Amino acid sequence: MSEIKKSIKKVHEAGITLLAGTDNGNFDLNWGDDLINELIIYSQCGMSNVEVLKTATGNPSKAWRIPVGLLQVGSKANMLLLNGNPDENLEKLRDINTIWKKGMVE
Repeated sequence: MSEIKKSIKKVHEAGITLLAGTDNGNFDLNWGDDLINELIIYSQCGMSNVEVLKTATGNPSKAWRIPVGLLQVGSKANMLLLNGNPDENLEKLRDINTIWKKGMVE
C-alpha cells in the first residue's frame, strides 16, 4: 500500500471526517474522472462504499453548512441518475443516465 493510502486509512480509522475533491486549478485536471478515481482510492483504503460516497456528498455539505438534499417541487436540484448502484460498485459513478443542473436536464 502506498504512503498516501496508508495516510488515508490512518485518518479514516482515527474518525476524522474526509472530504473528497480538490480546489486545485491544475490545467490537466479532469474533474469528473479524478474525483471518481479519488473515491476508488478511498475504497481501497478500507472504507465502505457508503462511507466513500459520503466524502463527496453529505460530509462536504455538513462541513460547509450547504443546504442540500431536498427533492421537491420548486427545488433547483443538482443531481445525477446513474445506470447502476455505486453502493455496490463505485465504477457505476461513470455510467450516467441523466444530469440535472439547477433543476434542468442537461
